Amino acid sequence: MATASSSELFLDHPGDESSPNITSNASFDGRENPFQIKNKSRPASLLSRASGESTIELPDEVITTEGLRHSEIALNAKKYKTSSFLDRLMQILGELQVPTWSERPLSSNASISSRSSFNMSVAPPEKGDIWIHKVSGSLTNAAFFVLVPSTSREQITSFQSKAPYKTLLLRVYGPSSSSLINRSAELRILHVLSSRYRIGPRVWGTFANGRIEEYFESDPLTSSDIRDPHISRCIAVRMSELHRVDVRKVVDPKQWADPGDGTRGELGVKRNVRTWIPPAREVLSLIRNEEYKKEIDFELLVKQWDTYYKWVRDWEKEDDCLKESPRVFCHNDTQYGNLLRLRTTQPGMLPHQQIIVVDFEYASPNCAAFDIANHFCEWTTDYLGSNPALLKPSRFPTRAERDNFYLAYLQSGLVLDNRSSRADPETPTGSSGQLVDSPSSTPALSRHNSQAQISRHGSLTQMQSKTPPLAQFARRGSAVLPDAMDLLEEQVRRWMPASHGMWAIWALVQARDDVERINRRMEGKRQDGEEEEEDVMEFDYLLYASDRIRIFREACQELGVF
Repeated sequence: MATASSSELFLDHPGDESSPNITSNASFDGRENPFQIKNKSRPASLLSRASGESTIELPDEVITTEGLRHSEIALNAKKYKTSSFLDRLMQILGELQVPTWSERPLSSNASISSRSSFNMSVAPPEKGDIWIHKVSGSLTNAAFFVLVPSTSREQITSFQSKAPYKTLLLRVYGPSSSSLINRSAELRILHVLSSRYRIGPRVWGTFANGRIEEYFESDPLTSSDIRDPHISRCIAVRMSELHRVDVRKVVDPKQWADPGDGTRGELGVKRNVRTWIPPAREVLSLIRNEEYKKEIDFELLVKQWDTYYKWVRDWEKEDDCLKESPRVFCHNDTQYGNLLRLRTTQPGMLPHQQIIVVDFEYASPNCAAFDIANHFCEWTTDYLGSNPALLKPSRFPTRAERDNFYLAYLQSGLVLDNRSSRADPETPTGSSGQLVDSPSSTPALSRHNSQAQISRHGSLTQMQSKTPPLAQFARRGSAVLPDAMDLLEEQVRRWMPASHGMWAIWALVQARDDVERINRRMEGKRQDGEEEEEDVMEFDYLLYASDRIRIFREACQELGVF
């Protein structure tokens, strides 16, 4: 989880007196519409450093092709309380020349914003003054806040560092994460999102098994927070903004080509399952509990996944693809721990801009409906509860709660599309000379279009050049919003099993470290330093995997897949 000074979070744009006053007909329990834009106002921009964005982009010159410094030093996250960990961390900060934490000045070719944001005349802090706080709730990596407290540690109420030192977010990659995440692709996404779209944290540099990021002064949402109707609408708006990021600029088309069809971009959920199956098989081969392996029946799961995926894609192809969920840039992991709320706000900020989306490790081109379905599945989790590995289906959002989310998501799209179509002539444009995602740059779709006109999304360069039917529904106005919400509900319902299947296989891969440690203990062997570890696992990945496999199968049976 990450945070930054609020003064750096938002870019102001002049207000537009012709902006519509968009409100909802639905009941919003007396609270402000999170995406409302009023006439003759000058709100903070919809474009935020910390989360999704409108179709208005920053100039290309902001993006640099080089710049991330790297250290070959590695950190052992389990030893974060030791002096040796701090010694190695300080060496890393020095090699990466992290502002205010290093005696070395920034290089002359550093960005202006970096050089002007920090007082480089200050010496790095003394080691005895540094506090390393482990962040709970992170399942893939170990995350830590690194700061110099302004008060005694017993009196700390926030993780804001003593001036002039800036709090850092330290991420140490999990031992199995290399099998799950393409780190070069992830860094590309983080770099483009932060430099072009002002989304997500700056990355100060990388080291052998992790990276250093900037910190946002905020608090993570809780499992109860995301159920709040107002907060849920804000999350929907943030997701709508992210889904309008131009996927062609964020990902490398060569890395996301579908091996079954080189002309098409491969959906993130399909790619993840395909690439995670082999390492999951390896982990299962290490498990000595035959009852567990019999219970999950992994090879049957693989066949069931193939059956399900073909089923949902065949459904989308019906009616000339009018059922197909838009292919967009998705976060794919909007659990509450990856959603932060700013502690301070700026005048003119829209309510939804208090919510920050972080942790883009699993972000990729995907179905919009998958991203929404996955978020709804996260309503049933409680990673800080007494049994964090088990989902609670009774907490799944009701239809009214889902409609609350759908309405905010769709109406936010209307606002962003309207802003894009009326943008200033000097606003940067796409390669075609038209605004990316502008209605004027996309073909209109209707039930009377020919198959050629409605042709399905092809390569990544085509993925966002066509207006999906769902967006066409929304653009026809509030009169047909119920139809658009019904279509979105059906798409989400059918993509729901994909969330359970994907994260089940992910959990098996993640379990490797625990399985190997259990096997060593059964054999009376330990690795160096392993005696210092607690016997209790922080998270039971095997239990989590079996639970999500069970729910995947039940959901498929309910849909009539098998």
